[in-house]
Amino acid sequence: MSRRYLIPVGFLVALALADVMTGYLRRRYPQGLFRTRPPAEREVRFLAVPFTLTPFSAIDLDGRDVSLSNWRGKVVVVNFWATWCLPCRREMPALVTLQKKFSSDLVVIGVLDDGASIDFVRAFGASLQLNYPIVRTTPEIEASFSQVQVLPTTYVIDTAGRVVSVHAGEIDPSVVDREVQALIKPAEAGGGGR
Repeated sequence: MSRRYLIPVGFLVALALADVMTGYLRRRYPQGLFRTRPPAEREVRFLAVPFTLTPFSAIDLDGRDVSLSNWRGKVVVVNFWATWCLPCRREMPALVTLQKKFSSDLVVIGVLDDGASIDFVRAFGASLQLNYPIVRTTPEIEASFSQVQVLPTTYVIDTAGRVVSVHAGEIDPSVVDREVQALIKPAEAGGGGR
């Protein structure tokens, strides 16, 4: 066999061995090699050092004032998104469900980070049956949330107004649901959020 065929043949043999080993491991360990608990069973973890945001206010698409200070005492979920962002679209029904489920203790705010027209955004929101306020990002909001590098990004803010969790990328709805529950329970007991 010529030398120029050794590398491709070696590569094919390595692939075949990897395929055989993968099949064996899947049969031997159907639950996976690393037995991790599913997200719904994992402990809720918050930031070791929660931080307070610079206060901001904005006007939502319906002309109402949106300000974090208006919701002190409630858990607030701030979701940065764009109309062109597919992961943003996928997670919006979960945010709608969260707002319905915890309507008296939670406020979800959508911060739009694109230049779509108001009419388009209203139609977009109606098609997804959004039940929470949408505001456009402003320099004031950008200064307050300086760490937004990816869309979607979701901030969970406790009843004292501190950011306790940041989710960069598409959220796992069960994780955010459990975070909100964990923050509401101490507030109901008079604990103030954490």
